Amino acid sequence: MRPKYAPRRDITEPGIVDALNAIGWDCVRLSSEDLPDLLCRHRGSGRLELLEVESGHYKRKRKKSQLDMLAAWNIPIVKTPEQALRAVGAIA
Repeated sequence: MRPKYAPRRDITEPGIVDALNAIGWDCVRLSSEDLPDLLCRHRGSGRLELLEVESGHYKRKRKKSQLDMLAAWNIPIVKTPEQALRAVGAIA
Protein backbone atom coordinates (compact mmCIF):
# COMPACT_ATOMS: atom_id res chain seq x y z
CA MET A 1 0.00 0.00 0.00
CA ARG A 2 1.42 3.37 -1.01
CA PRO A 3 1.57 6.14 1.58
CA LYS A 4 -1.02 8.86 1.10
CA TYR A 5 1.52 11.66 1.31
CA ALA A 6 5.20 11.85 0.39
CA PRO A 7 7.51 11.94 3.39
CA ARG A 8 8.66 15.37 4.44
CA ARG A 9 12.27 15.99 3.39
CA ASP A 10 14.79 18.38 4.92
CA ILE A 11 15.28 21.62 3.00
CA THR A 12 19.08 21.14 2.88
CA GLU A 13 18.88 17.64 1.40
CA PRO A 14 18.94 18.58 -2.34
CA GLY A 15 22.13 20.62 -1.92
CA ILE A 16 23.77 17.80 0.02
CA VAL A 17 22.82 15.22 -2.61
CA ASP A 18 24.06 17.52 -5.42
CA ALA A 19 27.43 18.01 -3.67
CA LEU A 20 27.86 14.26 -3.18
CA ASN A 21 26.82 13.50 -6.78
CA ALA A 22 29.42 15.99 -8.02
CA ILE A 23 32.26 14.02 -6.41
CA GLY A 24 31.15 10.55 -7.47
CA TRP A 25 28.53 9.47 -4.95
CA ASP A 26 25.04 8.22 -5.80
CA CYS A 27 22.40 8.79 -3.13
CA VAL A 28 19.11 7.02 -2.47
CA ARG A 29 16.57 8.86 -0.34
CA LEU A 30 15.24 6.45 2.27
CA SER A 31 11.63 6.92 3.35
CA SER A 32 11.11 5.43 6.77
CA GLU A 33 10.93 7.03 10.17
CA ASP A 34 13.31 4.44 11.59
CA LEU A 35 16.04 4.79 8.94
CA PRO A 36 18.55 7.54 8.17
CA ASP A 37 17.68 9.87 5.30
CA LEU A 38 20.31 8.89 2.73
CA LEU A 39 22.07 5.74 1.59
CA CYS A 40 25.08 6.83 -0.45
CA ARG A 41 27.36 4.69 -2.62
CA HIS A 42 30.67 5.78 -4.11
CA ARG A 43 30.67 4.99 -7.83
CA GLY A 44 34.36 4.06 -7.94
CA SER A 45 34.88 2.01 -4.79
CA GLY A 46 31.33 0.87 -4.04
CA ARG A 47 31.72 2.12 -0.46
CA LEU A 48 28.42 2.74 1.33
CA GLU A 49 27.60 5.52 3.79
CA LEU A 50 24.41 6.28 5.69
CA LEU A 51 23.70 9.95 6.44
CA GLU A 52 21.04 11.62 8.54
CA VAL A 53 20.13 15.06 7.15
CA GLU A 54 18.88 17.81 9.41
CA SER A 55 18.12 21.43 8.65
CA GLY A 56 17.76 24.36 10.95
CA HIS A 57 14.27 25.11 9.58
CA TYR A 58 12.68 21.77 10.32
CA LYS A 59 13.79 19.57 13.15
CA ARG A 60 12.20 16.16 13.36
CA LYS A 61 11.42 14.58 16.65
CA ARG A 62 13.33 11.34 16.63
CA LYS A 63 12.15 8.15 18.26
CA LYS A 64 14.40 6.58 20.85
CA SER A 65 14.95 3.63 18.50
CA GLN A 66 16.29 5.96 15.80
CA LEU A 67 18.55 7.80 18.23
CA ASP A 68 19.92 4.47 19.46
CA MET A 69 20.61 3.34 15.89
CA LEU A 70 22.32 6.61 14.93
CA ALA A 71 24.60 6.30 17.95
CA ALA A 72 25.29 2.56 17.69
CA TRP A 73 26.03 2.66 13.96
CA ASN A 74 27.92 5.97 14.21
CA ILE A 75 25.75 7.59 11.52
CA PRO A 76 26.67 11.24 11.03
CA ILE A 77 24.03 13.96 11.20
CA VAL A 78 24.79 16.53 8.50
CA LYS A 79 23.27 19.97 8.00
CA THR A 80 25.32 21.34 5.09
CA PRO A 81 26.97 20.04 1.91
CA GLU A 82 30.38 20.70 3.53
CA GLN A 83 29.48 18.50 6.52
CA ALA A 84 28.33 15.75 4.15
CA LEU A 85 31.60 15.90 2.20
CA ARG A 86 33.50 15.72 5.47
CA ALA A 87 31.39 12.75 6.63
CA VAL A 88 32.29 10.70 3.53
CA GLY A 89 35.96 11.67 3.80
CA ALA A 90 36.12 13.92 0.73
CA ILE A 91 37.49 16.85 2.77
CA ALA A 92 39.37 17.00 6.04
